[in-house]
Amino acid sequence: MNYYEILGVSPQASLLEIKNAYKKLAFRYHPDQNPNDAKAEEMFKKINEAYQTLSDAQKRHFYDVKLGFTQEINYSYYYQDYQKKQEAEQKVKVEILKNFFRKYQEEQKAEQKEIEKINKKTNFWIALALVLILLPAIYLTIQEKYQLREMYAQAQIYLRTYQLRKADSLVHLIRRKKPKDLDYLLLYVKVHFKMQDYKEVFRMLDNSYLIKSPDFRFYWAISRYKYQREHLAETIQVLQEVEKSGFRESDLYFERAMIKFSLNADSKSICQDLELALKMGEFRAAHYQFICP
Repeated sequence: MNYYEILGVSPQASLLEIKNAYKKLAFRYHPDQNPNDAKAEEMFKKINEAYQTLSDAQKRHFYDVKLGFTQEINYSYYYQDYQKKQEAEQKVKVEILKNFFRKYQEEQKAEQKEIEKINKKTNFWIALALVLILLPAIYLTIQEKYQLREMYAQAQIYLRTYQLRKADSLVHLIRRKKPKDLDYLLLYVKVHFKMQDYKEVFRMLDNSYLIKSPDFRFYWAISRYKYQREHLAETIQVLQEVEKSGFRESDLYFERAMIKFSLNADSKSICQDLELALKMGEFRAAHYQFICP
């Protein structure tokens, strides 16, 4: 009878199964449980001997070799060795993967830096090309803007000195380039107003949102009155509103004085407006001398 048969376990039994079998048999055949029983005592010795051998992995291995079924049985201690080898191999694989990914990340970072360098260079050359392409256009735009401002300033000088034809020529040139610019439009209105082209001024401003502005509203009201020869009282009211809003030009006081004169208003009020007009640059002083001797 071999040790496996003594303990009542199979050759494939685990260490736990061997321990459990030993405990049961040792308790059953213990001398204290079987006093003066020679067979029980002999069996107890065999049980101990079997357990001492099978509970030790090395002793069990040699015992199995002796019995001749080492190749047939996969014991737990072999599995433990196999498991350790597997764990060691797994660690090596994990380390290899870590090194691979670390190297891959480093290569990716290096590649990204290289791409960024290339992009910076590309962006620089693109920006430079755009500058070279746009520079002439920018220069022409700046030059045109400067020329327009110069023409605008010269037109204002012509307007102040009553060189109205010259002023009108310049304003037409300016408005061809900047038809929606309000400064240039206002100068156009002033020139045509001074030229007594009230129909054109009225045409430009009538039914326009521009007459909400005090400057444009003044020229619209006066041109409407002079073109249509009516709305005197309403025109006086508009001029008062314009004056309150901050519009202060000689034309306002001169035209208001003339309308007041047409309405036979108080001469003192008329002369006050004419005096203000003269102080602000109105050159038609003859009216003042005629009305306010």
